[in-house]
Amino acid sequence: SVSGHITDSHSGLPITGATVQIGPLSVLSDANGYYSQSNLPPATYTATASANNYVSLTNTVTTSSSQKNVTKNFALSTLPKLDYFGVGVNWQNVTSPSGLSGVRGDIDATNLYNHLKTDLSSVFGQGTIVPLDATLSSANNLSTITSQFNQFATSVYTNDTIIFYVSSHGGIIEPQDGYGPANIEIAISDDLASVFTAGSIGTTLESLPKSTRKIVILDTCHSGGVGEALASSVQNISILAACSAIGTTEAAADGTGLLTDAFIDEIDLGIFDLSRIANDIDFNVNDYGTFAALYGQYLKLKDSGSVIFTGLQPQHWESSGFTGNLTNSVVSVVQLPPKETKPKVTNGVFQMTLTNVPSSGAVAIEVSTNLNSWLQVAFSPAAGTNLNYSFSVTNAPYQFFRTKVVP
Repeated sequence: SVSGHITDSHSGLPITGATVQIGPLSVLSDANGYYSQSNLPPATYTATASANNYVSLTNTVTTSSSQKNVTKNFALSTLPKLDYFGVGVNWQNVTSPSGLSGVRGDIDATNLYNHLKTDLSSVFGQGTIVPLDATLSSANNLSTITSQFNQFATSVYTNDTIIFYVSSHGGIIEPQDGYGPANIEIAISDDLASVFTAGSIGTTLESLPKSTRKIVILDTCHSGGVGEALASSVQNISILAACSAIGTTEAAADGTGLLTDAFIDEIDLGIFDLSRIANDIDFNVNDYGTFAALYGQYLKLKDSGSVIFTGLQPQHWESSGFTGNLTNSVVSVVQLPPKETKPKVTNGVFQMTLTNVPSSGAVAIEVSTNLNSWLQVAFSPAAGTNLNYSFSVTNAPYQFFRTKVVP
């Protein structure tokens, strides 16, 4: 017999109801994550463990006449998720310094959370909202951010994409001697103490696993300077910041930021490409004096590169070293990059159609059960016509697909 323990690789907690396929037989893990499969003749078997919201893991296991009871444990990694940490400062109760009242970053942070959770439901993992009162001290508010982030980070997994969002005031702090570069801060209190800067934000983000992808959205005055500094110091980061010709951002009548409002409009339309969003905000919100500045690696909100199918809900995932994807072709052509219809798995058959296919290069469809090794199941010339794909996926409970456009 073969028995073992199925656990979460991040937390070490047992996974209940995981499927373990050993040769032709399968068994489910119990409430404590344990499984046991008997009636296995002596042989070497392929053993695959899989569970909802986890990446399947395959190993080999050998039974023999001299070793009838074999232990094989599995530690499964969760599927990549989109996690949200939003900081919003409420300035409506501030009376001094003058001119700082009205901004409702707390509403912004909550609104963005609600729309991300709805528009990206298939990949959304966890969300934390930190509403702050600007009448409290900077030290108090920074302590709240730090403690909340530390708690948030315990549920962040290695391949997750993190959205770090801030809505508040921001400004330039001139050096006291009048010389040297000015320091840019994001104000989190009306005492205007310089505690929430590119340096402190960068240190916070660097505490996450190195492989996490960070998307920073800053809806504050002078946020371009913060974004530029973060882009040069933090790995795997892209920053969308609200900037204008005079270095300020604008707020709507209810005190919410125009950048945030426009960003929500974009994701409600199903647009998740940061470059496209930045361009759209430039064109659509320009009359209000707000511009979208993009810094860093220009990551996608939905991870590019691959499509994960768990049941009927597609999710996007980017594997190491993979550069092609469905929405941003690696082929340099005048024609728009290819687009996908809603992929689906019906009765064990994967189906997908690509439209707007480039007229040069080739399109490859690849499949994997473990995200490490890939099997090419279709390869078609990119002849500028629609391409339809259909093939069986009945041999594995969870399959991973990716589409590449290659020269």
